[in-house]
Amino acid sequence: MLRLSKLTDYAVVVLTRLEEAEDGGVLTAPVLAAATGLGEPTVSRVLKTLAHAGLVEAAGAVGRLTAWFRALS
Repeated sequence: MLRLSKLTDYAVVVLTRLEEAEDGGVLTAPVLAAATGLGEPTVSRVLKTLAHAGLVEAAGAVGRLTAWFRALS
């Protein structure tokens, strides 16, 4: 059985929502929070972690998938 931490699960949710987004997948943390049901601080923390891993481009409270990650799908 595969066990994920809460933040890992939240990261999958945020990545999925960014992938489904129009306009190049650019969404703000408040929009992502509303769309996913997660709190804004949690979404911001997840975006920061994903940006550090190179999966999203995050500037403040705005995030979008990197070109490399979009090419995988």
